[in-house]
Amino acid sequence: MRFKMLSLPVFIFIILCSQAFAIEISVPSVEVDPGATIVVPINVDNSVGIAGGDITLEYDSTIVKVNSALPTNLVKPLSPVINTKIEGKIRIAMAAINGLEAGSGALFEIEFEVIAQKGSSLLSLTQVALFDENVNDIVVTKKDGSITIKEKQPHPPIAYTINDGTGKVGDIIAISISVDNLAGVAGGDIVLEYDKNILSVVDVKATDLLKGVSVIINNETAGKISISMASAKGIAQGKGEFINITFKGLSVGESQITFTTATAFDEDTDSIAVNTTGAKITVSEKPCDTPIIREHQSGSKILALQTTYNQANVHGHTYVDIWSGGFVVEAGQFLEYQVAMYSGNPVFNGAIDLIAEDGKTLRDSGAKDQNNLNAHPATNLKDYARDTWYHRIIPLDNLAGKKIIGAMFATDSNEHRAGLFRAYVDNIQLTDGKCTLLAIYTDEEKIPITGEATANGTSFAGADGTSDYSVSIVGETSVTPVGKLTTTWGNLKK
Repeated sequence: MRFKMLSLPVFIFIILCSQAFAIEISVPSVEVDPGATIVVPINVDNSVGIAGGDITLEYDSTIVKVNSALPTNLVKPLSPVINTKIEGKIRIAMAAINGLEAGSGALFEIEFEVIAQKGSSLLSLTQVALFDENVNDIVVTKKDGSITIKEKQPHPPIAYTINDGTGKVGDIIAISISVDNLAGVAGGDIVLEYDKNILSVVDVKATDLLKGVSVIINNETAGKISISMASAKGIAQGKGEFINITFKGLSVGESQITFTTATAFDEDTDSIAVNTTGAKITVSEKPCDTPIIREHQSGSKILALQTTYNQANVHGHTYVDIWSGGFVVEAGQFLEYQVAMYSGNPVFNGAIDLIAEDGKTLRDSGAKDQNNLNAHPATNLKDYARDTWYHRIIPLDNLAGKKIIGAMFATDSNEHRAGLFRAYVDNIQLTDGKCTLLAIYTDEEKIPITGEATANGTSFAGADGTSDYSVSIVGETSVTPVGKLTTTWGNLKK
């Protein structure tokens, strides 16, 4: 058999053609967040014929560190040995009898951990040498990569908003703090101020939007609410109400709800700008379900006190019990009632007295009515209650905080004629000046303390210098005072 010799130009052409099909070894370029862990491959575009070689990959050890470097199934037939102990370098050696078959993709997977907050690390293939099963060099091209740490973008501003509220004195008024976007928020502080004279805090609670977030609430200082929030990680997402607040209306007026502090931060404790919109709560007067009865109505039932002063100008008193119970007095409350006495009385001293659980009485408290007349039953009401009904308004501020347990219809005098005394009262009420808080007696058929039409007990204060005393319920009562014409008490001037 004869062989043809190839001419030199043809031989050179073949060699050049074979070198034109070089194998590419490459590393990608990636962007990552600070603190991220990422797997970066060392890739090959065509593995056919590779039987061994050496690869060195260099990186910036101040930016990233290597957690692991592992071969893929594509390169395992070459039994690679990987050295990651040299800081800033990864060295790989591999060899086998037979070359790899055709394939492409990752030869090795390197897990890097980002240890810097910013910057970039080149991933440089500083040495790449490959050979085939005949130990012939394989033409290789290289493509370096990089790991670049993304610059943290500032969190967009968030908005805290409070809704307005309205209610009446004594009502529970609910408002909420809402946010337009909680995503990325890991905590913050809020301080609200309000008018403590118009509102008091009933409760402050976090909603489910703050689930998993530690929330500390302080509303011990009247006029201020402090809220602190903290979490290790930013909230994934959410918008709407995140704090619910309930107030009680104390007095008529308008209270601004003002943010004096409003901050937020992300999981890296970087500040997030917060825009705020406060609110106002308007408290109006509560409608009176039980208006005060300030006039005696003709024909209505009334209480009549009857007693006899035994001797002229010798001290005498009668305090007949008409009610017992329990009522804690607050500042700004009043005793109100109407009283009348006929012209033939030996004296015009007649009033309602109250006694507290600790023994303190209205008569000894120094309280005076709207005309500066002392509340004591020894006060002469001749100029106000003689032959007419006189409505008394007596402040109970001097008994504030005390528990009233009894009421008495009484007369008390040092200067008087001897003889029969009669006085009449109607509509005995404890009020707040606008509404009746407790009706001791208002036209009922029975006296509260006895449940009957009469009462003569004097256990609260007693009687002295008097006799034949009682309190009874009467209606249109005709009386004939000494030296006077018959008068129908239901027709007395109101």
